[in-house]
Amino acid sequence: MPKEPSDAEILTIREVSRYLKVTERTIYRLAASKKIPG
Repeated sequence: MPKEPSDAEILTIREVSRYLKVTERTIYRLAASKKIPG
């Protein structure tokens, strides 16, 4: 399991997708729909 990100840490799309166990494309869609910051 990936380590937990700290509050000040900025993650890449790849890191976020691995952490949330979704595809990178899903991360882009979530950000575009304002469901996650981006």
